[in-house]
Amino acid sequence: MSLRRPRPSALALACLLALVCAPVVPGTARAAADAWWETSPTETPTTANAVAVDPDGNVYVGGTTRPTGASGAAAAFLRRYSRYGGQTWNLTGAGSLTASYYEQAVRGVAVLPTSATTWDIVVAGVISSATSYQDIWVSRLTMNGVTVWSTLLDPTTGGSDGANAVAVTPGGDVVAAGWAGSQIRLEVLRGSDGAPIYSASYFDALSGNEAALAVAVDAAGSVYVGGYRTLAAGDKNAWVAQYPADVSLGLVWEATLSAAWTATAYVGGLAVNASAGALYAVGAVSSAATQRDVLTARLNLAGAVAWTATIDGGAGLRDEADACALASDGDLLIAGGLTSLSSSPFADLWVARAAPDGSLRWQFTRDGPGHQVDGGLGIAGSAQGEVLVAGYEADTGAAALPRLYLADLRETSTAVVPSGGSPVPHPTPNPFRPGQGGAYDASAITFRSLTPGSAVRIYTLAGELVAELKDDDRDGLVVWSAKNASGKDAVSGVYIFVVAPEHGATTRGKLVIIR
Repeated sequence: MSLRRPRPSALALACLLALVCAPVVPGTARAAADAWWETSPTETPTTANAVAVDPDGNVYVGGTTRPTGASGAAAAFLRRYSRYGGQTWNLTGAGSLTASYYEQAVRGVAVLPTSATTWDIVVAGVISSATSYQDIWVSRLTMNGVTVWSTLLDPTTGGSDGANAVAVTPGGDVVAAGWAGSQIRLEVLRGSDGAPIYSASYFDALSGNEAALAVAVDAAGSVYVGGYRTLAAGDKNAWVAQYPADVSLGLVWEATLSAAWTATAYVGGLAVNASAGALYAVGAVSSAATQRDVLTARLNLAGAVAWTATIDGGAGLRDEADACALASDGDLLIAGGLTSLSSSPFADLWVARAAPDGSLRWQFTRDGPGHQVDGGLGIAGSAQGEVLVAGYEADTGAAALPRLYLADLRETSTAVVPSGGSPVPHPTPNPFRPGQGGAYDASAITFRSLTPGSAVRIYTLAGELVAELKDDDRDGLVVWSAKNASGKDAVSGVYIFVVAPEHGATTRGKLVIIR
């Protein structure tokens, strides 16, 4: 005769779920399961300009910050987060990123595979020094944040040069796109050591100012660049072009996506889907009726425009798209800002998913605590199906200084689900129902969104210590086998967990085990 553990009744299960959903400490923020977001400290001006995700779901965010406040010198930063929100490392300013310079900014981040299971990170941006106004800056780092090489380029010899975007070729070389003086500039560097291979500039004789804001590379190595041209009348024209793998050979084709009379138009993001023969471009275009609208377009890889579309937030003010990326199913992910006047007369951070025909499947907006200008500047889709968006939101206070905004968004069928606060340690699945199938079945309980190095302790409701764990590898998560110190399965019931970081306040909560 076989014996089975009795399964809890529906009433008992409801009671356990009510217990686990009740906060232990009044007022403690609760994160939605598997979703997180975070901002920089109050009154620390910080902007996230770019985000990339490696195949394991680790998140790399680059931008600029002023650690000493609004009057301090800007410093570049690059941070790595685990998939679950724990910050693994943070490089700022001098450190391992670059030598010491007055002004720094990371504006592009890309993943460079080194094997089937390992990869490095490439960043590109701008640096100013006492001897040069602005230089193009490109660096390669290991996934652990150690600099492999760092290259500075000064095409105009002391003038204004910089990179706004970066991509990696199929052969492992690095393409940085930006500007050199008043010209669009592309730099191709050898991936192994950062040595410049070739470069190209674009300058229209009728224009006084050009800049590249986005770059993408297809499977054949062709390079696509987007930005703007400035016409003789001073109006900007949204512009996209293709260079061959050897960019020094010059343009293969170019296309403009806005009329010549537009006062402000640009391409801020590019994404190429070679298997579908599609190149997507996003940006902004202005008109007399609506001032500035989001611009989206699809071209084929020969430069023919399949369609263009505009999106108006409804207030007729500042709407724009500054980044895009492909989702795993070929849809287009877009980040930018949209003004609707629903909460303030300023743009809110905006994220959207568009179908291949340009129609929106869903969109998400966020009005920051300062209720002024907020925006998304970087976006990436992970292999795990998540949407990572990086940008800034206005802080509270008279200055409304920008502060970093980074979000991991999980999709439902029609929308996205962000968490309700900054990354809060939480166990998943909760309740834990091993061997019973369904969403709550798993081999172990994983504590996510931990501050690196945190200790996790699990207690019975009577206060007896059941298990103690430590985030020794500092990846922001700890796995508990749901066994006690004697190696036996922890019995069904409600448990208290306490997460103690190395510095700062502890977090408490409840979890349920149902066997």
